[in-house]
Amino acid sequence: MTTKVLVRNGSMEPSRGFFGTIFKPIVSWYIPTSRAKSEMAERRLLAVGNLLVSNYPEEIMSDKDSIEFKGDMTRASIHNVYIDDSNFIRTLVVSGNNSNTSSFELESKQDADDTSPEKKEWLVLAHGFGNGLGFFFKNYHELSKIPDTNVVGIDWLGMGLSSRSKFEVDKKLPIKQQVHQAEDYFVESLEKWRAEMNIEKMTLLGHSFGGYMSSLYALKYPQRINKLILESPVGLQRTPEGLDKFLETGNFDLIDVEKIQENLNELKSNTSDTSSANELEIIARERNLLFAERFKSIKPTYKTLGKLAIKTWNNYISPQSLVRAAGRFGPGIINKYVEHFGPLTEEERAGLGKYMYHVSAQPEGSERSICVILKALAFGRDPLLDRLDKLKVPTYFIYGEKDWMDFKTGYDLHLKLKPKSDIFRVPDAGHNMQLDNPDAFNSLIKKIVTEK
Repeated sequence: MTTKVLVRNGSMEPSRGFFGTIFKPIVSWYIPTSRAKSEMAERRLLAVGNLLVSNYPEEIMSDKDSIEFKGDMTRASIHNVYIDDSNFIRTLVVSGNNSNTSSFELESKQDADDTSPEKKEWLVLAHGFGNGLGFFFKNYHELSKIPDTNVVGIDWLGMGLSSRSKFEVDKKLPIKQQVHQAEDYFVESLEKWRAEMNIEKMTLLGHSFGGYMSSLYALKYPQRINKLILESPVGLQRTPEGLDKFLETGNFDLIDVEKIQENLNELKSNTSDTSSANELEIIARERNLLFAERFKSIKPTYKTLGKLAIKTWNNYISPQSLVRAAGRFGPGIINKYVEHFGPLTEEERAGLGKYMYHVSAQPEGSERSICVILKALAFGRDPLLDRLDKLKVPTYFIYGEKDWMDFKTGYDLHLKLKPKSDIFRVPDAGHNMQLDNPDAFNSLIKKIVTEK
């Protein structure tokens, strides 16, 4: 057997470049992370989510900070799935009580043929920006109970604990071509991963950034998709009129509040349209107006900071680069961010904070892609609303009841789709509904996956 698919026991330290190698002791002190620490954080977070992963490298398994396994544990295995000679995608394979994945080894495509049941379904979870497969730690255990279904989590190439592949776009190209270059990087790496995993068809669930890329994968490779689940996908919405010039320059004086108000008044004057779609459009435009008025009236100091932030974004400087630059203050920044997440226990919050810091502080990979595909404030540079109406697979949109992502755009797209499509709202949840209300989220995913 010559096909190299998986490596289970290699904590490969990614390169930080020439100077990072020479000054490694200083860099290691200033940026308190490593590949080994990242894998330890990953293992501990998955354990908090009732996953027993027993095939980590020995140095990770012998972590001096003992892990206390509580309650009903689900077995899982972690792998690096090579998609070419040097690049791999981090992959978690969960062995549920109702599946036959307990012997899941996958050393090669041939072994995949030998060990995977012919009628087995696949549910693949793809994380959002700035995270990794660990972000679904509160979901794997329950989702693994779906009958006859392999549940798999992945880290996008260049993110999480996947290989830190060099990510480049040609800034001399028109912006839409840059966007499509970035998209191809993820879509094609996912297709290579699918081929190496020997997955014929899958139900693909993507959260936020993961939803963006998953939808484009389904658009290009519909024959590989059973169902597409888009969890609060980013990049659907067009930029509201009145904000374009502001998002290009960071100049708050260019926010055209009058134009936004004029468009809203025109929509409200059409009293003959009482449809739900029109009501949602009014709500969306009222929110845009409120947002524009608040931005226009903020203090000069904040306007200066806002302009700097938008220019930084438009120069493709990622949030992760700022976390790395913060050095030993980085963990504190991430912990402050995690404080805003849903009803987590202290153990869950601490585990998630450590995990998010370590995957964010790894050497630069593909995180700059977020600045390429999105404008500041998360509007698509080439909005998916204008492209995804050609989807040919059953598609399900999921939003949190308190989601900051625009539900109206998802609703509009849902109405356009010809194959089976549905849209849901998870109660008592925001953008990260898999953490905010995992019980409702898990129940909904089970319903979608098992629905005929």
